[in-house]
Amino acid sequence: MKTKLPIITLAAGFLAFSTSLYSEKLTFHGPYSYKNISIYYIQGKDQIKTKNFYTLSEAMKKKKVKVFETEDVNNLSIQNFSRTHAVFIQSGDIVKGGKQDRVIGTDLILPPSSPKTPIGAFCVESDRWEQREGENINEFSGSNYRASSKDLKIAIKKEKDQSQVWSKVAENQDKLSDSTGVDVKSRKSQSSLQLTLENKKLENMKKEYLTRLTNTHRGHPQTVGYAFTINGEINSADVYASHALFMKMWPKLLDSSVTEAIGKVKEKNKKAPSSAAVKKWYGDAKAKDKEKASLNKKTRTKSKESNENLHFETYDAESGVMMHKNVIKK
Repeated sequence: MKTKLPIITLAAGFLAFSTSLYSEKLTFHGPYSYKNISIYYIQGKDQIKTKNFYTLSEAMKKKKVKVFETEDVNNLSIQNFSRTHAVFIQSGDIVKGGKQDRVIGTDLILPPSSPKTPIGAFCVESDRWEQREGENINEFSGSNYRASSKDLKIAIKKEKDQSQVWSKVAENQDKLSDSTGVDVKSRKSQSSLQLTLENKKLENMKKEYLTRLTNTHRGHPQTVGYAFTINGEINSADVYASHALFMKMWPKLLDSSVTEAIGKVKEKNKKAPSSAAVKKWYGDAKAKDKEKASLNKKTRTKSKESNENLHFETYDAESGVMMHKNVIKK
C-alpha cells in the first residue's frame, strides 16, 4: 500500500539553488571504527549563519512543536509555536504516541509561528489503533529515535509503501533480537519499533558503541555531515547546511547507525574502505533527477538515482540553500 505524501509538484527548473556545499570542496576524514561500524566525518563551510533552528526532538522537548494524530495512518499534522525558531524535521524521525507510533516520511522546514501543517508519515506499529497506557491519543509525546536500518529508510523514502515499512520493521526487530540474545519486542505492543528501540539490553549494547564514537568528531570543527560503513560496506551519508545543524542532529543519527550495526554484528566484518573511496562514492556523478516537489513555502525537495545510489536533497525555498543531503547505497 503506497501512501500519497502531501506535496505540490513544481514547474521545471525550480531547483536553481546553490549546491556548492556538496561539491568537491567537501573533505572526508576517517575511518573512526569500533567493532563493525566505521564513521567518516565530512567537513565543509557553513552555508547558513543562523542558529535559529530546532530539530524535531529538541522542539518537542521544549514544547515548541506539537505533532497531532489525524486518524489517517499516512498523514499527521504538525505545528510550530516558536516565534523565533524554524524547525528542521527529517525523514526517518519516529514520533511516539497517538493511535500508533509513526515515522516521518519527508524532510520539512517549518517556519516560526506556523499553523497546523500536514506531513506524510508511515506506521511503525502495525497492531495498535488505540490509546497506549499513559499516553495522549491525540498527540505524540516525543521523537528520540530514527528509522534504524537502510532497508527501512528506502521503504520510506523511495518506495513510499506502508506494507514494505511494516515488513522492514519486522525484519529489523528479528535481527536485533538475534544480536542481543533477547526478544526486543515489547509486551505492550510487539509491533512497535519505538518500543523495540527502548529495549534495555539493546540500550546497554549501544552505550558501548556510543562511548567510543560520539566525540570522535572533535578534531574536525567544520564537520557538516558524516558517512558510515557496516561490516566494511558503505551504507549512507548525511550532510547539512551548517556545523551547528549537524551537531543538533548527531545524537539521533549516531544512535540509528549504531543500532543498525548491532543488528548486523553476526555478519562477516570486512576492512573499512578509505576516506577517499567513500568520497568518490558520495560524488556519484551518474545520478539522474527523479522527482521534484514543494512541501510548503520553506521546503523544496529533489530526489536523484543512479545504479548504485539514491540521493535525497532538501532546500530552503527562500534562500536556495541545500539544507540536507542524504545519499543511500542501494
